[in-house]
Amino acid sequence: MDVTQRKRTEALVAGENRLLEMIARGDALAPILNALCQFGEEICGNSLVSILLVSPDRKSLRHGAAPSLPKSYTEAINGGLIGPRAGSCGTAAYRREPVIVSDIATDPLWEQYRHLAMAHGLSACWSTPIFSTTREVMGTFALYCRQPGNPTPQQQNVIQQMTHLAAVAIERTRAEEALRRSETRFEGILEIAEDAIISVDSSQSIVLFNHGAEKVFGYVAADVIGKPLDLLLPQRFAQAHRGHIEAFAKSSDVSRSMGQRREVFGRRKGGSEFPAEASISKLDLGNEVVSPLFCAISPNANARPKPCACRSILRAAN
Repeated sequence: MDVTQRKRTEALVAGENRLLEMIARGDALAPILNALCQFGEEICGNSLVSILLVSPDRKSLRHGAAPSLPKSYTEAINGGLIGPRAGSCGTAAYRREPVIVSDIATDPLWEQYRHLAMAHGLSACWSTPIFSTTREVMGTFALYCRQPGNPTPQQQNVIQQMTHLAAVAIERTRAEEALRRSETRFEGILEIAEDAIISVDSSQSIVLFNHGAEKVFGYVAADVIGKPLDLLLPQRFAQAHRGHIEAFAKSSDVSRSMGQRREVFGRRKGGSEFPAEASISKLDLGNEVVSPLFCAISPNANARPKPCACRSILRAAN
């Protein structure tokens, strides 16, 4: 018994490490959840694992992974509503606690789905909510059995461990998706801004040049990305401007309000100059360097242009 338990523990640790490696590599969520289900089935034995994910409107459960369950069954329950009598999984998500159904044939929680489960020889289902770090229900982890019964202490431990791994994978994917959406929105805002917004890295090379900047300076982004900011400044101001930014970078200040500005002149592609206003800011994010920004507005053809200042924060490589 000691040898068997030791081998089982070693297999569990090895499987967890494989799954954590997949998560760390940034593998897609679907194959991670699939591998998690297969691992749970291997460790528990005589069981079929299913992972369902809470829908964006938080009203239903969507298919996540269930490699061993019949496809016709997973398709039938996909989109099932969360509620007080919604099978094991829908009820677990509703109650925010594990739901153990030892006999699907007689349990009232399965009244709506009983015919589907029985048609595929599924007799018991034990479901546990998958929580985020903020205790939001993100999905459910369930073990199905073809014989009525309750989970053993060993199976309960596996369920707990598998549920934790699923939570890590789902939350990581959510965070990455949220970051991508945020970056897309931010990039869209930059592109539609009327003002010229230019970001430089710590060496004062241009790393961002929006559409407003193209209109103001007459360059297209491809012409200036990677070039020094001096390209956009009259030569007589370039050295002073560079010194100002370098001094600020070395100062103890980590941020500066928009009220702290200095006027400079911009230089268009054709060589003509116009007054503008520069604003710099930085934020201490550990190993991240936040770039200073140079913002300007094109002059009015009939009047002296009014400078404007824009402020935005972008990460730049060290």
